[in-house]
Amino acid sequence: MKNLILFLGMAFLLSVFNGCATNQPPGETKEFLATTDSDVKVVEIRDKFYPDASYLAATPIKKENPLFGPTIMIEPRYYLAPQGGFYVLRYFYIGETWGFFDEMILLIGQSPYSATPVVEPSREVIYGGQVMEDVLFRVPTDVFEKILQQREIEVRVAGRMKYDYKLESGSIAILRILREKAQQRDSNYHP
Repeated sequence: MKNLILFLGMAFLLSVFNGCATNQPPGETKEFLATTDSDVKVVEIRDKFYPDASYLAATPIKKENPLFGPTIMIEPRYYLAPQGGFYVLRYFYIGETWGFFDEMILLIGQSPYSATPVVEPSREVIYGGQVMEDVLFRVPTDVFEKILQQREIEVRVAGRMKYDYKLESGSIAILRILREKAQQRDSNYHP
């Protein structure tokens, strides 16, 4: 029975991750802005109830879905605004214990940059006693540009627990595509 529950839980997580940038809550519309040979997608999400909350979401730059241990995803976003948008790294976590993640440290070259949540993180208990945390970390444009100059960066997500990740050239290439689409979209911004 325990194996069946574990199998069903993993199947659910795979379905969530396979459609993360394309899932669409009611009231939202999406428009694919880019699909490259490397299967990088950039989607514009617009919510008819909150037109100022539109954003671009790119293919996740980091996904881990091990058989045992926490499931994580780091998804880059660009939020559109009339006076200029801003970049966000979304950290999505499912595990057995609360992380209470409240800081993302980006090691860019030898310089650390600390990002804090843009809004209150979303935290809830889901199936089988698992917990889910969804945190949006704002990354200023100048810091984002520094990331794009690197071959790889190290990332630490910290709170009650901490996890370290390495973002390599493929992840940074996704960030470059997001920046390109964000620059194109910002020049045409009309809510």
